[in-house]
Amino acid sequence: MGDCKQLCCLAVRYPDKQNYASEADEWADLIADNRIAEFAEIDSDVMAKLLTELYGLDFDMNLTGYSEKQIDNLLADIRTEQVRDDHFDAEAAAEEINRAYIEIRRCMAAWASSPDVW
Repeated sequence: MGDCKQLCCLAVRYPDKQNYASEADEWADLIADNRIAEFAEIDSDVMAKLLTELYGLDFDMNLTGYSEKQIDNLLADIRTEQVRDDHFDAEAAAEEINRAYIEIRRCMAAWASSPDVW
């Protein structure tokens, strides 16, 4: 029985067994149950939180159905998705720094060439 069905059966106190009219009905139900997973989408934020929490526990991560490499890849993909463009203009910042540097050099040269007045 699929995990979703099993959880539903436990929630409403149904036995962990279904009576089908025929073996064909049972197979059709099993196929449909597996097909449901094909339509599922992973919520990246929730997945990252759950996997991170599981890492902190004494838990066999293979029980998640993912290998350790797959989990690392999932977390890497999620971290990559979370990177956002902050619209930082590096060229404009470099120009501003360059202008400030030129102004500082000009002030230093003016100060160095002025007579000491004490």
